[in-house]
Amino acid sequence: MDWSFFADQLLTPSDKFVKAFFLVIYISLISMFFGIILGAFFAILRLSRNFLLQFLSFMYIWIFRSVPVMVWFVLFYTGFAIAGIFRFQDITIFDVVIRGNVQAAIICLSMREAAYMAEVIRGGILSVEQGQIDASKALGMSWWKSMYRITLPQSLRVVVPPMGNNFNIMLKTTALASVIGVEELFLTTRTISAATFKIFEMFLVLAIAYLVITMGWSVLQMIMEYRLNRHEQDPNKTLVQKIKSNFKFSNNIHRDGA
Repeated sequence: MDWSFFADQLLTPSDKFVKAFFLVIYISLISMFFGIILGAFFAILRLSRNFLLQFLSFMYIWIFRSVPVMVWFVLFYTGFAIAGIFRFQDITIFDVVIRGNVQAAIICLSMREAAYMAEVIRGGILSVEQGQIDASKALGMSWWKSMYRITLPQSLRVVVPPMGNNFNIMLKTTALASVIGVEELFLTTRTISAATFKIFEMFLVLAIAYLVITMGWSVLQMIMEYRLNRHEQDPNKTLVQKIKSNFKFSNNIHRDGA
């Protein structure tokens, strides 16, 4: 173990490693954003009275939850190009170059996340009492207005914990994008370790980097859950006690991460 090399890479990482660190966050945030939007869309289709719409939504969810995301990476980026269907080209947005493989990774992660979020959001919508929906109809609200103003806001308390856990998994799933050459943390660490022959030290730094990212998100998620559940908190408890009780609650409903 070369402790000096390890300390140097941990405390003063290279520009390439720092860039990869923020690329993981960048890809995860954008993919989660589109995943939630698409997931809400397919969740609503699943709740539709139209059998064809239900079936199409079910097939989408089934396909993207059944096939490993690494397969989608290769299929979208390499397979489509070889088959002459579509080739991802680098694009520039506000002087920022987004490489084709990064675009493919974002699309695949977004579509995969949409399949999981569709079921999470559908469960959140179904958790809202029917009486709330009937009351909105009695007030003359349309189905869309009732969904936007009554159902979706109330479903957030149920949706946010598993959504946060899915995002935590997304942060780690970005490592699989290395298969199509995305220079995220995993591929960057492999490159540096191959050049320096410090495999153990570099991958230990990588593990700590992922711990920092996921810990930061866990804190943000805990704050969001606390705010959503603050009406159920005991007013006699201190702030620390309230957050601790909320954290225990959230742990019980999270699905296991990858």
